[in-house]
Amino acid sequence: MRLVVDANILVAALLKDSTTRELLLEEDLELFAPESLLAGID
Repeated sequence: MRLVVDANILVAALLKDSTTRELLLEEDLELFAPESLLAGID
């Protein structure tokens, strides 16, 4: 599965147990994100 994420999605997945978290933990998941994502997390 391919999924495009942003900082809001990643933070939400870390904060609570949810369907979003389950999707992000899938083994066959390929994540796509803007390069600025890491800058927003730092």
